[in-house]
Amino acid sequence: MQMNKTPKLQLTILAGMVALAGLGLLYFNRQAEQPALPAAPAVGPELSVDVVIRAGADTLFVGPLVTNGPLSALSALEQAAEAATLPVGIRQYDFGKLVVTIGAYTAGPEGDWNYRVNDSLIPVAAEACQLADGDRLEFRFGKSGEGPAGEPPDSSI
Repeated sequence: MQMNKTPKLQLTILAGMVALAGLGLLYFNRQAEQPALPAAPAVGPELSVDVVIRAGADTLFVGPLVTNGPLSALSALEQAAEAATLPVGIRQYDFGKLVVTIGAYTAGPEGDWNYRVNDSLIPVAAEACQLADGDRLEFRFGKSGEGPAGEPPDSSI
């Protein structure tokens, strides 16, 4: 018994359509199972500050720092020190973190570290001082009153 070519062709086409539909379902089910990509982190407006690090007559770093988002005086110092390959030592106190070492200069009898924003001495720990676009941050080492008596830092960067 010989089959008519038309029904055979129709069965072949039908089988191909079923196979294609099965592949489509498999593909779309796998797409639905994949986790969504994480959203890009929110970034704030570009922030540009000038950073200066001085120890007596020695200038250890001068330059601009451009970043997105909030920036504290401490994080600006850390970024500038990293760019200049200067180690930074920090000691934790009840009031906050205090910079005790930058480069070869450690707080003690010879002086201590303080910082200024736009030429004003800031009376809070550096991590609590948020900088604004266009600020000028300066860390200075020298005699300026009582400071830590050469205690080693709690952490080094």
